[in-house]
Amino acid sequence: MTHRCAVIGSPIAHSLSPILHRAAYEQLGLRDWSYESFDVTPQALPEFLASCTTQWVGLSVTAPLKSALLEHGLAEQRAKDLNAANTLVFGHPNRLYNTDVTGMRVALASHGVEKAGTAIVLGAGATARSALAALEALGVSTITVAARSVQRAHDSLDPIAAILGVDVEVVDWTSLDSLGEHPADILISTVPTVFEPSRAVQLAALTPVVFDIVYHDYPTNLSRAAQAAGALDVDGVDLLVYQAIDQVVLMTGRRPQAEPLLELCRQAVAARG
Repeated sequence: MTHRCAVIGSPIAHSLSPILHRAAYEQLGLRDWSYESFDVTPQALPEFLASCTTQWVGLSVTAPLKSALLEHGLAEQRAKDLNAANTLVFGHPNRLYNTDVTGMRVALASHGVEKAGTAIVLGAGATARSALAALEALGVSTITVAARSVQRAHDSLDPIAAILGVDVEVVDWTSLDSLGEHPADILISTVPTVFEPSRAVQLAALTPVVFDIVYHDYPTNLSRAAQAAGALDVDGVDLLVYQAIDQVVLMTGRRPQAEPLLELCRQAVAARG
């Protein structure tokens, strides 16, 4: 019997997850496993899950479904705290997990970053909440967040900041220029934004470590600016691969090697031009 898995979200056409997970299955010798992609909105999520037969093993879940997914299974505590799950393992009940946090931590650790005190986070959605948890695990206690809506940012981030015991200051997106007054150890961009080159240079100058979670446009202007500034550049391919490895473990019980998957994904991004 084929073991079915997939990535769901909307939009989903850009996702490298099918290439990545299929390569992991091949590496592990899992011949009867398949991995697809489906465009699913929050409104369509209940119907999609109801259509999944006993062949289905698990789902990778991306925007805008990470919060909505919590209504469809038993969530681990971290996913509950973050109000964001990116992994579903089918069962009775379904099990929900957040692998973004460990994905960020391992991505940073793979570049030698295992400790920090202050950080800047761009964005305030589900991935930003995961970033707060990953940063707290590194010892970060003070985080400046730039968001398009200060109130929505507080609504999204204050509950997890209180659980984590970190101090979060939110500034309006139009106040990015003021971030120069708050130099930090790490900058994490969680927004699907292509920064203008001049803005990217400004942001890259703020910290010695720049982590841009966008991968479909790598190298982004922010990554290029970080490299030009001599900052450590951690990119979205790192996060994509390391969070997916945890998903593969949850779904198959086996762990693939990271390096071949990182190389494959970088080649796939480059081929898209």
